[in-house]
Amino acid sequence: MARELFTVGDRVQVRCQFTSVRIVLLRGWLGTVITVNRRGDIEIEFDDGECEWVHSWNFHRLTKAEASSYLGTWCYGKFDNFTISEMKGSSGKLLFEDSQRSGVLMANNDFVQASLTRRDGDATPSGQVRIGKINQDELVAQFTHGDEEEWSPSVPVLRKATREMVLRHIGFLPEPSCTKVTDDSGEDAPYAYGICAMQGWRQGMEDAHVCVPNFGSVAGACFFAVFDGHCGAHVARFCGSNVVEELMSTQAYKEKQYGEAMRQSFLTLDERMLKNWPTSILTSEGTDPADKSVRLQPVDPYPYASRNPGCTALACFIEERRLHLANAGDSRAVLCRAGEAIELTTDHSTKLHSECTRIVKAGGHVTNDRVNGMLQPTRSLGDFFFKSKRSLPAEEQSVTANAETFSYDIVPEDEFMVLACDGVWDSWKSQQVVDFIRERVTADDNVTKVPLSDVAGQLLDELLSPEVFRGGGGGCDNMSCIIVSLTQPA
Repeated sequence: MARELFTVGDRVQVRCQFTSVRIVLLRGWLGTVITVNRRGDIEIEFDDGECEWVHSWNFHRLTKAEASSYLGTWCYGKFDNFTISEMKGSSGKLLFEDSQRSGVLMANNDFVQASLTRRDGDATPSGQVRIGKINQDELVAQFTHGDEEEWSPSVPVLRKATREMVLRHIGFLPEPSCTKVTDDSGEDAPYAYGICAMQGWRQGMEDAHVCVPNFGSVAGACFFAVFDGHCGAHVARFCGSNVVEELMSTQAYKEKQYGEAMRQSFLTLDERMLKNWPTSILTSEGTDPADKSVRLQPVDPYPYASRNPGCTALACFIEERRLHLANAGDSRAVLCRAGEAIELTTDHSTKLHSECTRIVKAGGHVTNDRVNGMLQPTRSLGDFFFKSKRSLPAEEQSVTANAETFSYDIVPEDEFMVLACDGVWDSWKSQQVVDFIRERVTADDNVTKVPLSDVAGQLLDELLSPEVFRGGGGGCDNMSCIIVSLTQPA
């Protein structure tokens, strides 16, 4: 494709999403060229007030926008939006796209109109859309669905999407929430620990955590867990409120098979939620609708609905200088042994051949590195949309709550352990996290310098992205981190 040249004053539109100098530019964004430097790079002032430099080698990702005043990203309803862009290689043709459908817009009297098909490759007709202009920045639109012929009532006003509108639509805040939830071990805890959790750029906090020193009647035992929620906080809060009870009630726990006990407790929590859906998660402790920091979006009463909530689960039980871990999802536990980061758990994603094999065998598929093109972790609690094969046991579903278990002896060189959700590991490698913490938790005399929750908070502050999508999206998620000292009693 020949490189397009732009001059000051040109109206331009992002043709396809890409990372520029500072942030990820979303397809459909409109702006005006305000500066051209000697190297040919251009500075664009976008309509929402953002200014960004685009290097000349990225010009093919932009297009001039004078051709049609329909171009841009438009918001309607509460969270919905669609994009109208020029089709690649087709002069004058416009492409309509929302989250599920697309179609080529053609002129039809005072409207532009398109027949829509699904974007997931299914060629089944998915209705029609017709759009007419009120003025430069307002549209009206009508839709049909499936093979229906009757048009819906006109959506009264569709506004040109600003940065804030786009962020809200995809679940982010215009500015991050840096309020932290922290806790540290008391004097009688067998192991010193600290927890810090931060909402960050997300619209609500969907994580939950559990820290229990002096667990049950087992001398010197501790229990820690992190539940990373998605599509709402309900499932994570339910698991955080009930995991201790389920763990202690298992026969495996009574037989001191702690890894197996945690695995069984995850599966039982899943069964409890499904059996009493949605009452089980709606009445759980910690799901107060008045708590605005918790994202409690509506739950479909049908448990197998695609947008119902779920969570990954990572737990650790410590007894007699031995670590027992259970993991279902992409949270991770990492050990610092003499300064070296040792990953204690496996991230469950479609990058693992064994996970893909189970998904396909259960009738699912992997698209864009996600289960059925939707879910990133391949093991989780909740997410019953991916567990609807009645003929299969829970362990063999496309997505399973069946945790992978691990056990390790604590040796003298072991300094501390980190349990954290994927919001931490998406930004930094395990060794980077260990190095950051190690510099702050021990002095030459091996005495803790600051509370471990402060160290965890400093880590989250360091990982927080200064802008949504900068650096590919790392640092934009909820983040929860537990640090457990393995060398010094509290």
